[in-house]
Amino acid sequence: MNQTTGSAPAFTPAVAVAGDGTVAVTYYDFRNNTSDPNTLPTDYWIVYSTDHGATWSGEQRITSGSFDMDTAPVAPAARGHFLGEYEGLTHSGNTFLPFFARTNSGNTANPTDIFFTTATP
Repeated sequence: MNQTTGSAPAFTPAVAVAGDGTVAVTYYDFRNNTSDPNTLPTDYWIVYSTDHGATWSGEQRITSGSFDMDTAPVAPAARGHFLGEYEGLTHSGNTFLPFFARTNSGNTANPTDIFFTTATP
């Protein structure tokens, strides 16, 4: 269901099913990564299926722009940079309600925050 072309990894999915049967999946991916070794642009996406997961469409980028995963705290148990386990997806009627973590552009006093938005297919 990751709609990116190429081999950009997608990770940390969340799944919800709306009242009308539409399935939504949110996930992070690295499709906007560059060859710059000093940054790791990351985005959060949502994609929809109206046929029980047989096909996926309507992909939307939830983040307003890429954030730098390399500025996330390092967690030894995660073996690298870690946003936390603070992603989720639910719905209200046919509107999806994703919440997710992202970095704060290198703010070492507050390296990550939680964000919430609404999304409709």
